[in-house]
Amino acid sequence: MKLNYELLRDLLLIIEEESDGHKAFVYGHYVNSCPSYHPDQVEYHIKYLLDSQLIEGEHWRYVIDITPTGRDYLNSIRNDSVWQKVKTQIQPLGPIALDLVAEVGKSFISKQLGL
Repeated sequence: MKLNYELLRDLLLIIEEESDGHKAFVYGHYVNSCPSYHPDQVEYHIKYLLDSQLIEGEHWRYVIDITPTGRDYLNSIRNDSVWQKVKTQIQPLGPIALDLVAEVGKSFISKQLGL
């Protein structure tokens, strides 16, 4: 299955909004929170976020919180206008590494800050 960067971002935003750092949300909760995606896609992307250590949990069925690395990634693409620019920039390249997605986001943020 190909990575869907939009779904990864959506999941991180949902986890950030709902997590308290202690209780675990079950996989089905995220399937219901992302109705425009097939449940298999949601499952795959949650597992990917866990394997990439962007979120913490117990197996792919239980999500507890976003890791510091996951927060850094999310912060680089959080802003909607930055995210739209990132997607436009990376779209012609096809699949790329998440750290490159974050770097593109950081470069747009740096430009906005005049750095």
